[in-house]
Amino acid sequence: MKYRITEDWLEDIFGNLFEMMDEQELRALPMKEIATAKYPVEMLSHHFGDLMCNAIRKNMEFISTDVKIDMEGYTRQTSAEKVSRIKGAMIYFEPMFCAKDFGVTEISELWLLEDGRFAEITSVSFIKDELVHVHRKFRKIVKRRKDIWFAAQDLFDSLYLMLKWYTESIIKD
Repeated sequence: MKYRITEDWLEDIFGNLFEMMDEQELRALPMKEIATAKYPVEMLSHHFGDLMCNAIRKNMEFISTDVKIDMEGYTRQTSAEKVSRIKGAMIYFEPMFCAKDFGVTEISELWLLEDGRFAEITSVSFIKDELVHVHRKFRKIVKRRKDIWFAAQDLFDSLYLMLKWYTESIIKD
């Protein structure tokens, strides 16, 4: 890993992300103190910086352009070709288009790159020969409020889901 991922570092990074979001949406999140917090961005960034550090570390990987997933055997093959030369962890995804007749889905993914930037990656998935095939392509670096395509509640839910998966994987190991 090129960069050192710490709780303090993640707190700053999540602060940058939450700063791009609508404050009213942040205050509506299901946390007791957030509605009345003087600084909701700081509260959320501290909360997720502490909680997510190990989960983010574990999920950091090179973002492969092509992935084949065997859902029955729970195995995954990744291509040698990468979207980025640095690692990232997907922290949010949202289906944008689904052609049910063809079994093709376009997904917009938010990746936290290990250098602290956020990237929007577009992926297209389809099923062929009992495998799920995913092809990814870099779309843009998320820098401004207008780059955010998801609601604060959806990101909140996604981060907790990622934390749940991480916690369950620790229990299994």
